Amino acid sequence: MYNPKYECFCPFYKGEYRKSVLCDGIAKNEEKIIRNFTSEEEKYNYIKKHCINDEPGECPIFKILMENYGAD
Repeated sequence: MYNPKYECFCPFYKGEYRKSVLCDGIAKNEEKIIRNFTSEEEKYNYIKKHCINDEPGECPIFKILMENYGAD
């Protein structure tokens, strides 16, 4: 099971495992997207840049999901 470990501004962040981040799926009823990393440090750097940041727009998953939900 996963639990959100950080307070994230990204609305699609759902939690994480040791070396991965979980986000909403692309389709409304789809499973979660899991982004895997080679180390916990690499995962934390990604979270710091994209999930905790109050402007996560550079995240590729964020961009895809915003397009999917029809947001500009």
